Amino acid sequence: MTLNYASFRADIGDENEAFSNSDIDTLETAAIEAYGADVAYEGARLIAVTRLMMNAAKFADYTQNDSSEKKSQKFSNLSKMRTIYKDELSEAQERVAGSSVRAGRSTRKPSRLKEYPDA
Repeated sequence: MTLNYASFRADIGDENEAFSNSDIDTLETAAIEAYGADVAYEGARLIAVTRLMMNAAKFADYTQNDSSEKKSQKFSNLSKMRTIYKDELSEAQERVAGSSVRAGRSTRKPSRLKEYPDA
C-alpha cells in the first residue's frame, strides 16, 4: 500500500514539502507497525502532525516595537489538527475492528474480611 504523496501533503497542510517522498514512506511504515495496515493512512497523518508539532515547539514569538511574529501559533494549530487526526484514527480503528459490543466485568472492590471478637 503506497500513499498518494500529493493528497497526503494536502491533508497535513505540507505546502513547502516538509516531508520528502521517502519520509512519507517511512511514516507509512511506522504507522503500519504502530496501528496496522488497515489504518496506515490515518496513522501516518497522526505521526506526521506529531513530528511537525515537535519541530514547531522550538519556535518563539517575536515582538519588537510595532512588529510581531507569532510562531508559537503554529504549535497551537498543529495541536488542534492532531486532536482531529487522533479522533479519525480511533474511528478508523473501530470501523476496521467492527462495531461489536464490548462487554466486560467492571472492577469492584474486593469484599472485606470482618473479624468478630470471641464471645
